[in-house]
Amino acid sequence: MSLDKAILEVVEAKLKDGSIEKLVEAKITEGIENALERAFSSYGDVTKVVEGKIKEVIVPYLENYDYSEYVTKVDHVLVDILKQTAVPHKQILENFKDLATFNAPEKMTVTQIFEKWKKCVAHNIETDDLEICYEDEPSYYDVEVTATVEDGDKPDWLRREEKTILLECEKDEKMNFAVKLYRYTDISLEWKIDYRDEHSLRSLRYLNEFEVFLMQLNQMATKVEVDTEYIDDEVEVDAKPEPEWN
Repeated sequence: MSLDKAILEVVEAKLKDGSIEKLVEAKITEGIENALERAFSSYGDVTKVVEGKIKEVIVPYLENYDYSEYVTKVDHVLVDILKQTAVPHKQILENFKDLATFNAPEKMTVTQIFEKWKKCVAHNIETDDLEICYEDEPSYYDVEVTATVEDGDKPDWLRREEKTILLECEKDEKMNFAVKLYRYTDISLEWKIDYRDEHSLRSLRYLNEFEVFLMQLNQMATKVEVDTEYIDDEVEVDAKPEPEWN
């Protein structure tokens, strides 16, 4: 049997049992589905026609609709949304503003740095364990704070010399800071802040004002005069205790 005759017999058999019809039907169905998908795609002709009809009907309706009854409701919702979303970012904005607008002085003393830290303690100290004074208006007792300047160990051949300002709060260890100072003795006798903590823009939300202050001094290479080796003082707490009713 020749090849042509064999092929013909196969085709005739497939025609008789309906196989060819099923294949053609499947391809036609597939072609229709593809054509419809293209027609209803973002750039398809049918989609454009439907969008046009929607605009003709819906847009005039929306333009003429009276929304006045919803203005108060929408305003209330927007205020709530702003309150919920703005609060977490308020600290970021304030810290970023401080970093961007602060003009760091050319020189500061250890005493001035101590005074700046005291304000941070007054504002941020944890009050749960503080004693309350009930004379006149209830308030928290002042808390004791200290600043100690310690020399860093270094071999004689190392040009870099270091000191550390230890800022310690008796009632809240979270307020404690170790501020590093350094200088290269063969270049200058002036001390500078060595504050190398890496902070992303997002982390500004979690920094207190003293940490931002140290970043400013570090970035501006502010010189530090070691005018004292030790200071002790008391800080008046900003927060006020809530009254207890018996």
